[in-house]
Amino acid sequence: MVLLIRDPEQKLEVGAAALSAFGLTPSEARLTAVLVAGHSVADYAAQAGLSPHSVRSQLMAVLAKTGTHRQSELVVLALQAGVLV
Repeated sequence: MVLLIRDPEQKLEVGAAALSAFGLTPSEARLTAVLVAGHSVADYAAQAGLSPHSVRSQLMAVLAKTGTHRQSELVVLALQAGVLV
């Protein structure tokens, strides 16, 4: 279990490091930022006008590129690596 506490008013933005550190595309980096902000895949799909299946496929690509296996691992890695500001 991972417990993350952050200011909900603080906007998380994708840093340029996200793209170069893990080779994420801009859309993969946005998805990562949304997950770090505490939103779900379904939330992102609705917000972006995408199908949940498409977003899950994109998430699988992000997990593969970052060497993580779960969303929680991805969030911790992103925070530790400082790829989000």
